[in-house]
Order: sequence, then C-alpha cells, then structure tokens
Amino acid sequence: MLKKFINAVTGAIKSTPFTRNLHSHTSGSWDLMLYVTKFGSIYLQILNDPYRVDPAHMAHIVGHGLDKGVVGHKVHFTTDHAKAAHPSYRVILAFNPPKDFDFKRLAHGETPPVVDHGEKHTVLAAFCNNDQALVAAAGSLSKEMGVDSEAFHTWMVSLSTHLFVKGRHAN
Repeated sequence: MLKKFINAVTGAIKSTPFTRNLHSHTSGSWDLMLYVTKFGSIYLQILNDPYRVDPAHMAHIVGHGLDKGVVGHKVHFTTDHAKAAHPSYRVILAFNPPKDFDFKRLAHGETPPVVDHGEKHTVLAAFCNNDQALVAAAGSLSKEMGVDSEAFHTWMVSLSTHLFVKGRHAN
C-alpha cells in the first residue's frame, strides 16, 4: 500500500512541469502582444526540438498551449516568417540549452547547443523585438512526458503566463 502511494506521488511529481521567470521589461509584454495580434499571428521559432515530431505538429501543440496561457485574448502563432504580423516580434523556444546560455543571445539569432539534462527536458523561452529580449522564462519537464501529454500542454501554458505579463504599473 505504501509503495503504491509512493509510486503515485513520484509519478505526479515527474509529470509536473516547472517554469520560472528570468527577465521582465518594466513595461511588461502584454500591451505589445495585444498590439501585434491586432494585425495577425506572432512569429514562433522552435529550436532544438528534442521530441523529433513533425515540425507542423510541434508548432500546433506549442502554439495552442501558449495561446491558452493568455487569458481573455486569442493569440495565434505561426512558424512561417512571411505569415507573421510583425516578424520582428517573436517568441523563441530553445529546448535543452546549456544552463549558462544567456536568453539575450536568442534575440540575437543564436541557436544554443543541445545539452542532456538527465531525466528532464528544459526550455529557454523569450518574447523578443528585433535583437532585444523583452521577457524571458525557463522551465523543465520529465522526458517521460511527450508533446501530446497534458503535462506538456500545461508546461506551454505556464510558459505563456511568464512571457506575456502586464507592466509593473498596469491595472
């Protein structure tokens, strides 16, 4: 009985995504996201996909999760640079970067090398305008959780809540 309980708790912990904010511009990113989405989709770049799924499927899953993290506003994402409303505004997700990889380098177009983080996949995410990272977040999820799992979806929702934030003086 105790072993079943321990296994259940361990399974729940493994399937729980972790995210944290790394950087927020004082003006926030909420108003910029609203501005960009008035004209169409936000450009989404996915770097180093560790799941090795069809890129269109990965973009759909990631975009859907990021959209669900934005409460009260519908957000569309596209991985097609030409279809983005304002391609200079973009969300970049880099999977399994080195722990010391500076998120600002994502805004400058750098793709981090891939590092094995043991039992977890990690992600470094940034909402950028040109070569400036306005907001950045990071997180991890057990490698046992695939892109179609509820845990992966929750991970993307949580990242979105860190990427699209209201400024310090917003109501």
